[in-house]
Amino acid sequence: MLAWLEDRDGNIVSIAVVALRRDNRRGQDFALGVAGLERVLKAEHITETERFVVLGRQLDGGQREFIAAEQAAIVRDRLRDYPPRDGKFGSPFWWITTEFMPASSALSSDAPW
Repeated sequence: MLAWLEDRDGNIVSIAVVALRRDNRRGQDFALGVAGLERVLKAEHITETERFVVLGRQLDGGQREFIAAEQAAIVRDRLRDYPPRDGKFGSPFWWITTEFMPASSALSSDAPW
């Protein structure tokens, strides 16, 4: 999921790829899609310091809880040496921790996509 912040003139000034974890899911890691990260990193009109990866929890009733945020370039650099996994529907992803590091969880076979 992508999210963005606009200025008063409607120009996008900050963009983020959001990785949500359902509150009732097992494990503590988050699935970050390769396509979402790449899309944020390629947002040419937005400065690198305003491109983010945001982690959150999907709560009952549709509400969301913010967990953490990190600059997308930093997350990319941390994942650079770790190949993404293939998702259930063909979309590659990484399991990451709340510290935006690759997860070593054995529970990673149940990707949300």
